[in-house]
Amino acid sequence: MFLVTTPLPEYQDPADDLLYLGAWCLPGTERQKIRRKKECRVLPFLWKEPATRRSAYRFCNDFYEKVIPALAELLNGIHETNLSLRYWKIIAGPWLLFYTHVLYDRYRCVDWAFKEYPDLRTAGIPPASFWTPYDWHQYTTGVTNDYYNLQLYCQVMDGLGIFYETWDDTSWRKGLERSMDASYYLAFQSKVPTWKQVLHKGGARLFTGKNRRVVVSSLFNNYINHYRLSAVSGFRVGILPRADRDLAEIKRVNKPALDRRRALETLGVACTDEMFARVFVRSLVHNFPTCYLEDFKRRRQIACRGYGTIKVLASAYGWISDENFKFVAAEAAERKACLIGSQHGGNNGIERDILFEKHITDVVDKYYTYGGWGATGTIFSHAIAGTALEFNPHYTNQKRDVAASEQLLFVGTSSPRYLTQFRSGIYYSQFRDYQQWQIRFLESLPQEIRQNFLFRLRDSVWGSVGILSQNFKGLKFDDYAVSFERRVLESRVVVIDNLNTTFTQTLLMNRPVILYFDPRYTDIYEAAHPVLDNLQQAGILHHSPESAARKLATIIEFPDEWWSSAVTQGARHKFIDLFAVAPGTENWLGQWCSLLT
Repeated sequence: MFLVTTPLPEYQDPADDLLYLGAWCLPGTERQKIRRKKECRVLPFLWKEPATRRSAYRFCNDFYEKVIPALAELLNGIHETNLSLRYWKIIAGPWLLFYTHVLYDRYRCVDWAFKEYPDLRTAGIPPASFWTPYDWHQYTTGVTNDYYNLQLYCQVMDGLGIFYETWDDTSWRKGLERSMDASYYLAFQSKVPTWKQVLHKGGARLFTGKNRRVVVSSLFNNYINHYRLSAVSGFRVGILPRADRDLAEIKRVNKPALDRRRALETLGVACTDEMFARVFVRSLVHNFPTCYLEDFKRRRQIACRGYGTIKVLASAYGWISDENFKFVAAEAAERKACLIGSQHGGNNGIERDILFEKHITDVVDKYYTYGGWGATGTIFSHAIAGTALEFNPHYTNQKRDVAASEQLLFVGTSSPRYLTQFRSGIYYSQFRDYQQWQIRFLESLPQEIRQNFLFRLRDSVWGSVGILSQNFKGLKFDDYAVSFERRVLESRVVVIDNLNTTFTQTLLMNRPVILYFDPRYTDIYEAAHPVLDNLQQAGILHHSPESAARKLATIIEFPDEWWSSAVTQGARHKFIDLFAVAPGTENWLGQWCSLLT
C-alpha cells in the first residue's frame, strides 16, 4: 500500500493501493484525477475529539516553553550577543510556537500511519532539496501549501528512521517557487491602489515614528486611523510602517549556510516524547528562518536606525507577522520600553486556545481588549487587565432603509487544508461537515427567501461556491467590491455561520443578525456560556441550521421589530459589554492617546 501525504500527483503511485494520510490529500475536482483501479482508504481524523486537541495544545505549548530558553542561549552564542529571553521570544517566538504545533501534527499523523500499516511505501523529495523559509510570511505560506508540507512529511520520516522513495523534484521546486512568488504578490502588491501606495509613503514620512517616544504600528484595521491618532495626539505619536518587501532582495539574502546551521542540531530539549524532540531538533537545520540567523545582523541594524528613543510601542497585528516591527520591539524591550498589545479578533475571551493571544500576552507589558473580559480576569486569567477600548466604530451610527432592502447577507468562513495550529473551531477534516450545514440551512428555507441571499464566502480551498451552486441554482456571490460594513448596511438581515469577528462587528453596528454554529467544534470558556445562553434565548444564536432558518422565516417581514425588542437588545448589550464595548462616544482616538501618552 502506498501512503499519500499531499495531493501532489507527482508523488503518488496510482498503480498501488492508496492510503491517504488525511482529508487534505483527497483529489480536488479540477486539480487532479487519480485512476481508482486499486483500493483507496483515508486515515481517520486524529484530532476529532476536543479533549485530544486540548491535550495537543498543552503539549506543544509546554514543549515551546522548554525549547525557547535553550534556543535563545544557542542564538546568543551563534550571534555573539547577550540578549534577553524576552528579546528572542519577540523575534523568533511566533515562528517557534506555531511551528511546534505544525510539526507535532505532521509527526503524529505519520507515526500513526506507519504503526497501523508497517509495510507502507511512500515517496518524497531528497534531503538535498529541502527549502528554508526566510521569515514568518514565507513560513505561513509554506505550511498551507502542498509543496512545503511534502518536505515536512519527508523530514518527519527522516527523523523517525522511516525509508521513503526519493523521486524527481523538478516540478516540486518549480511549484514551491511559484507559490512563494504568488503569495508575495497577493499579500504586498495586489489590491493596493497606486493612490494608497503614494498616501502611505507620504504618511510614513510625515508621521514617522523615528526619534519619537511613542510609536504605534498596525494597531488599527483601517490604516488611516493611525494618521488620525497621530494628529489627535499633536503628533506626539509616531507610526512605524510595515516594511516594504522586496522579493528580489529576499531571494538574494535567503541563503541558508548549512555549516553554520549544524549548530541547531546541538539544541538540547527535555521532553516526555523523546522521539518528537529528536524529529523537531533535526528539522531545525532546514526550517529555522534565515531572517533570524543568516540575516539577523542586517535586520537588527535596520531596526536600530532612528528608533532608539522609543519609550512606548503599541501594536495589535505586528507581534506575529511583521518582522520589521518585531525587531524594533525586541530592541525597545532591551531598553525597558513599555510594550503594548491589543486584541485583534472578535472571539478572544470567548473561545479557548487562541495561540496569537497566548504569544502576545506573553511578551507585552499591557494588553488591551475590546470588552471587559480582559479587565475582569474571570474569563482569561493570563490576560493583562486593561481598559476596554472601542471596536470598529465607523459604521455604527449610519441609518438604513429596511423597507427598501430585500437583500439578505450570508457570511461564511474558511479553513486551511493543513493544520496550522491546535485551536478551537473547524479543522480541515471537518470542513465538509461545515459545508453540509450550509446546504441544510438553505434546504430549510423557501425559494422566495433563498433567492434574496448574497453569499460572502472567502474560500478558494474547499470549493464552497461550486458546491452551493451545484445544489441551488441562481445563488448570488459577493465579489468583495465593497467592505463588509457596507454590505451589512445594505442588508435586511445578516446570517453568520461562524463565531468570529464579523459577528461582533454586526452586533456593534446594531443590525439584525442570526448566528449559528456547531458547538461540537467550538470550545467556549465557562464564563462566556451565560452570555451566549442569553443570545440563544433571544433567538440570535442557534446550534442547528434548521433552527436558524426557522427563525429567519419568522422575522423576515419585520426584522426590526424583533431586533429592537427588550429581550434581543438586552442579550446584545450583555455580549458587547463583555466582548466588544459599543462606541458611546466619538472620542475613541482620545482614549488611545490617553493610554499611550
